[in-house]
Amino acid sequence: MKNRRLLPFCMIAPAMCLAAFTPLPGTYSRVMVRTAEQDAAYRGVSSGQMLSLDQVRAIVARKIKGEYMGVEIDDGALQEGAYVYRLTYRRPNGAIVRVDVDAQNGRILGIHGR
Repeated sequence: MKNRRLLPFCMIAPAMCLAAFTPLPGTYSRVMVRTAEQDAAYRGVSSGQMLSLDQVRAIVARKIKGEYMGVEIDDGALQEGAYVYRLTYRRPNGAIVRVDVDAQNGRILGIHGR
């Protein structure tokens, strides 16, 4: 008789656990996947071949005013053995500006979209 009372619980418990870890419809679920670009940046910064993103952002902040929006590593330059950060900013007037920076020494290589 005792086992009969446990049977409904044993059937419901796995469903409850599954429901607890399933995102609700409309909620944001993010899976972190590192790209080859991120791996290259990690290796470059760890080995001292590249400045960190924080260092590069501090350099660029002296020249560019606006909201920082993101960064990528220039794949073309990376294939040639150079490390180039491409930072994106939104100016107060709404214009989008991209800044190419040599990741090895922090020199600004170009500003696009002034």
